[in-house]
Amino acid sequence: MSHLWYESVSCLPLIDFIIDEPELQEASRIIFRCKLSGCGHVWAHNYERDTRGLFRTWVPEAVDINQQPFSTPEQDKRCPKCHHLNVAFNQVVGTVVSTRPCDERCMGATGHVCNCSCGGKNHGKGHLL
Repeated sequence: MSHLWYESVSCLPLIDFIIDEPELQEASRIIFRCKLSGCGHVWAHNYERDTRGLFRTWVPEAVDINQQPFSTPEQDKRCPKCHHLNVAFNQVVGTVVSTRPCDERCMGATGHVCNCSCGGKNHGKGHLL
């Protein structure tokens, strides 16, 4: 029985050099607020951080303005309610304060500073899209 030359050739070592996935370091939540008078809509997204910065991956719906499956905070700063671009956004910063229990005020927060027992893990969670 004869063997074909490509049966013994492996491409796996070459692929290891081509695919160089950056290592994920941490997750972050960013809370957005529309600054258009009369709107004031608040929303949030969770992002992952790698060596290139913050990003999120998602499956777009037909009504979404951004149809790409990859987004950064800069690309997400269009208000989903009024589609305006005058938007403020900040990354949630949390400090664990064990004497303050986490409650609905934290989960519905619109600011970016958390000072309760969750240390920011639940902060603004009620605004996630």
